[in-house]
Amino acid sequence: MSLPFKPVPSAFFLTFTSWFVLLTGVAQAENFTVRYVVSVEDAAQPAVLVRWDLAGIDEIQDISLRFRNHKPLHIEASGTLEEQGERYIWRPQRPYARLSYRIVVNATRGASQQRFDSYLAPDWMVSRGRQLFPLVAVRYRSPYDTVESSRKLTARAYLAFQVPRGWKCATAYPGRAQNTFELRGPRSFLTPRGWFVCGHLHTEAREIAGVRLELAQVGGVAAESETIFAFLEATFPLLTRLLGSKTDRILIVRAPDPMWHGGISGEGSFFLHARRGVRDPDQTSPFLHELFHVLQPFKPAGDADWFVEGLAEFYSLELQRRAGLLTQRRFLKGLRSFERYGLWNVDLRTQRDNAATNNTAPLVLYALDQRIQRLTAGKARLDDAVRRLSQHDGRVDSAAFKSAAEAVAGAPLTRFFQRYVYAGQVPRLNRVD
Repeated sequence: MSLPFKPVPSAFFLTFTSWFVLLTGVAQAENFTVRYVVSVEDAAQPAVLVRWDLAGIDEIQDISLRFRNHKPLHIEASGTLEEQGERYIWRPQRPYARLSYRIVVNATRGASQQRFDSYLAPDWMVSRGRQLFPLVAVRYRSPYDTVESSRKLTARAYLAFQVPRGWKCATAYPGRAQNTFELRGPRSFLTPRGWFVCGHLHTEAREIAGVRLELAQVGGVAAESETIFAFLEATFPLLTRLLGSKTDRILIVRAPDPMWHGGISGEGSFFLHARRGVRDPDQTSPFLHELFHVLQPFKPAGDADWFVEGLAEFYSLELQRRAGLLTQRRFLKGLRSFERYGLWNVDLRTQRDNAATNNTAPLVLYALDQRIQRLTAGKARLDDAVRRLSQHDGRVDSAAFKSAAEAVAGAPLTRFFQRYVYAGQVPRLNRVD
C-alpha cells in the first residue's frame, strides 16, 4: 500500500509551533519535536485514534513501523507510506509531518482469553505503549546516518490525551499540561512506553527513597493508598539499595475486571489487578515482585527467565523479612509454599511454567543465598551476585548468573547448579549440599 502525499494545513504549523513555545517557554532549539495524541472519541468503541505530529524533521529519511498486537485501522500519513509485509515504511514530508491511525485497545491475555492486559471501558482505559504504538526504526540523513552520530540529535517528545469530559490521565512521564506528558529516555526518537490510565481516577503520590511513586486506580477500586504506601515505605528502600534506582518516578496502575488477575511490569510503571493486596496468601508480595522488574537493570536472555522471575519472587518475600514485616514462622511458610507448589525434576533453564519460575526458582535461589553465606562466613550473599550481574551490558544468561554467584562465593558452584538448577532437585530448607 502506498499512500499519496497529503499536505498538512498551514493552521497546523502555527498551532503546533505555538503549542510548543507555550508549553516550553522557549523557541524551538532541538533538532525535531514529536507530539503524540491519543483520542478517545467514543468509549463505547474498542478503538482509539492516534496521531503523530512531527516538526523540524529534516534529519529523518524514513521511519519503519511494526505494530505488535493489532494491525492499525485507516492509517494515513503525509509524505508516502508503504506497506511491506508486517512493516510500514514512512517517508514523511519535511519539515512538518503527520501520521494517524486507529488502533484497537482491547487485548486478551492468558490461555482462556477471558482477561485483558489492555482495555477500554465506558468510564476508563488502561493500556500501555506497546499496545497503541509500534516498534520504530529511524533512518537519518547524512551526517546523522550512523548510530554514533544519531545519538547527538536532541529532540522533544510529548504524549497528549483527548478524553471525555471529567476524565484524567496518568502515565510514568512527568506532566506538562492537562493530560499532556513529556517523554524521557536515552533514544533520539522517543515513542511512548510503559503503562497509562485514563478515566475517573483516584490518584495519590508519595516520595519514597527518592522516587515518586504514583498510585492510580480506576473502576470504583477501593482506595487502599495508606496500606500500600505504608508497606512500600518499609520495603521499597531495601529494593532500591539492592538494585540501584535510575528512575525518579514509577506509576502503579490498579484496575478491576475484566483486567488480567496478575501483575505486569512496564517501563517506569506496572499494572496490578485491584484484587491483589500488598501480600498474597503465600506471603510473597506482587507489589515488590513487579517493582523488582521495573528497577532491574538487566534483561534476560533466552535461558534466564528462571532466575529473573525467581529473584523477583524471592526478594518479594525476603525483603519483607528484612523490613520486619514477616516473622520467621511466616517467612518459612512462604518457603514451604515454594516447595509445595514448585515444579521439580526439570531443567530450570528451559522452563516458562509459572510453577517453575515463581516457586521452584525462588526456593533454589534461597538455597543459593544460604550456600554463598556459608562459603564466605557471612561476608557475602546473593545480593552481591545480583549487584555484580547488574554491571553486565546487554542481556544476561544462566552462565553469566552462575559466574556472578561463583565470583562472590569465592568457590565453584558447579555441583550446586547441576543438582538444583539443571536437574531440578528439591533443596532441603535446613541444609544444602
